[in-house]
Amino acid sequence: MNNIIDEMLREIINGAAENINTLDTVDGVIKHHLSKIEQRRGISFQIIAEIISLGDKELNRKVYIRLTEYLNRLRILFEDGARTGSIRSDLDLDDAAILLFGMLQGIVNIWALSNYSFDLTAKYESLWSIYQKAIQTPEQHQPRFSTGNDFAAPGKSRLNKKFQPIGIQ
Repeated sequence: MNNIIDEMLREIINGAAENINTLDTVDGVIKHHLSKIEQRRGISFQIIAEIISLGDKELNRKVYIRLTEYLNRLRILFEDGARTGSIRSDLDLDDAAILLFGMLQGIVNIWALSNYSFDLTAKYESLWSIYQKAIQTPEQHQPRFSTGNDFAAPGKSRLNKKFQPIGIQ
């Protein structure tokens, strides 16, 4: 587990050195993480779940410390983005890091439980689009043009659309 987290921390540091735009850095780093996760078939998040289920307090503490290091590194990236104006300065950046981590853990768990039945990176990109819009400054928002299908016809609600689980046909 330590090797996986060490690798993820190195990727954040290297990504930050290569890119000026914080949002591009985070996106690139996460895509790289997902590539590694796909290669390992989601094993890193499955290991975390297994460690929790064992109830070994010392092992839990060690993994918690390592995950906290990862979250702190994300927060530092977000602080850089808030300072340069790409990320909203009114956000709790610790919570923004936790939310990103939870989003990744969630899609990896769903992907593994669905027997790896969907493109993990494509699902991430869809979720990243939502997350990015929530944390970026208004100046960073790209203009969105109407396709003409943005609103349901009178009497028809898009809320009635049946939920289809990811990867399930």
